[in-house]
Amino acid sequence: MDLKRISIVFLASLILMAGFASASDEKSVIIDDEERLELIAQLEGTNITNGGFIKIALPELYDENPSKATSIYYQQEKVWFNSSDVIDQSIDTEPSTRDIPAGFMIGTSSIIKESTKIKFSTKSTFYGVTPTEQYVYSGLYDSNSELIGFAAKTATSTKTIEVSEYKNYSPGTYKVDGVHQALIPAPYTPTIVLQSSSTGWKTL
Repeated sequence: MDLKRISIVFLASLILMAGFASASDEKSVIIDDEERLELIAQLEGTNITNGGFIKIALPELYDENPSKATSIYYQQEKVWFNSSDVIDQSIDTEPSTRDIPAGFMIGTSSIIKESTKIKFSTKSTFYGVTPTEQYVYSGLYDSNSELIGFAAKTATSTKTIEVSEYKNYSPGTYKVDGVHQALIPAPYTPTIVLQSSSTGWKTL
C-alpha cells in the first residue's frame, strides 16, 4: 500500500470517528401502565426539582453522575404541563460569564388518529448553537383531564428532538401537553431555555 493510499485511509478513519463522536446520545421512556401514570399525576403541580422528578418517576433517564450542565438542570424547579398558559422563558445561572445569545427554540405537540391507534408526539427544534442536552416530555390526556399516556426523551448534542407514542383508539376528546427544555453551553446565554406546548382539546 503506497503512502498516498495510507493517508487517504487514515483521513477516512478520522472522519468516521468524528461522525461517531458527534452523534447524539439518546435515552427515552414510554409509560402506559396505570401505576406509573398515577405516580406522575400525583407529582404534577408539586414543588419538586427536575432531578427529583426524573429520579422518582423516570429512573431510566436519571444520570447518577451528571455533567455540570445536567446538575444545573437537575437543581431547577420542574416545569409542568399547562395548556392554559403556554410558557416561553429562560434561566440564566451564570450571567457574568454568558453574554452571547444562543438562539431560540420552537416546541410543538401533536395528536392524530392512525387506523386503530392514537399517535401523540412532542418535538423541539433549537435554532442557533447546538444545545448540550435537550429534554422533551409528552403527556396524553382524556376528556376527564386524566393522564393516560406519557413519553419522555433526552438527547445530547442535538438541535432537534422528538418523542412519540401510540395508544389504542377510542372515540373521544383528547389533548397532548408538552414540555421542552434545552441546556445551552457556555459562553452562550441563557443557561436553560424552557417552553411548554399544547394541542388543545381535539375530538378524534
